This record gives sequence, C-alpha cells and structure tokens, in this order.
Amino acid sequence: MIKNHKCLVCGNSLTGRQKKYCSQKCKDTQRTIYYHVCEYCHQDFTSNEKTQRFCSHSCASFYLMQSRDVSGSNNPNWKANRDGRYPTNNGYIILFKPGHPLADKNGRVLEHRYIAYQTDPFPKSWDVHHIDGNKTNNSPKNLLPMPKSKHAQLHNEKRQEEKSCL
Repeated sequence: MIKNHKCLVCGNSLTGRQKKYCSQKCKDTQRTIYYHVCEYCHQDFTSNEKTQRFCSHSCASFYLMQSRDVSGSNNPNWKANRDGRYPTNNGYIILFKPGHPLADKNGRVLEHRYIAYQTDPFPKSWDVHHIDGNKTNNSPKNLLPMPKSKHAQLHNEKRQEEKSCL
C-alpha cells in the first residue's frame, strides 16, 4: 500500500526523500522564530533556537574570554568555606593558591603540603607525612616532608608492626 504524502503547508505531493515539506520555503514558514538580546553586545537578534545567548560566534568568544577569571572563589560553583579551605573526600583540605610551586594546574594545593613547604621547601614529587596520623592536624611540628619511597617504606613498616601485634 503506497501512501500519498502531501506537503503540510501547501498540499503539493512529496517526491523522493521529502517527508513533510515540498520545499525550503514551505519549511521556513513553519519555523518558530525566537527574539533574543545578545549577552555580549546587547543587540536584538532572532534565531530558530529557543535558548541562544549570543548574536554571533564572535560575541560568544569575546564573552567567554572576558569570563575566564572564574577560578577558585570567583566561580559560583566553588564549595570552599569562607576562609578558602575545601575538604576532600579522603579527609585532606585543599587551598586555592594559584602560582604556588606545589599547586596543580587549577591552582589547588593540599593544605598540609602548603604548610610544610612554608616551613621547609621540598621538591614537588615528595610526600608530606603526618607524624601523629591525623590528616586534619596540619601543625608544622606534625608534618614531615620526605621522598615518596621513604614515605611508603615508613607506612609499610607501621603496617608490619600492627600485624605482628595481632
């Protein structure tokens, strides 16, 4: 059974791959036009998109370049306390210190590493050991910077002692 398909606008019969409209002109008459104001240049513009924010690609690019400084506490999604300290899932505290030698590419430094570095600078590849084992006790007297291998050895020895006591 062959169905006789007709254009939704003018009623002409459809041919080939046409599914709803016989021409671009008919298709354009059915489009919804939305009116917007560009967030960058504040000019009025129309589009077929309901949520379009900018009148052009260049306005979008300029807007994004202006709003790049939304890192750390400037970002509305920043979840730090008022003093800029951000707790991690594993019990450490992160500080936002862009430009610090121990900071990652996003400007974040673990608080215990930051405090230990202020007391005695050490290579970025080193670990900082909490002497009392309490991750939240970031007193300089409780922090001991050391190479990763030595830090791992220290914890392995501690585990061996705990196993032998059981």
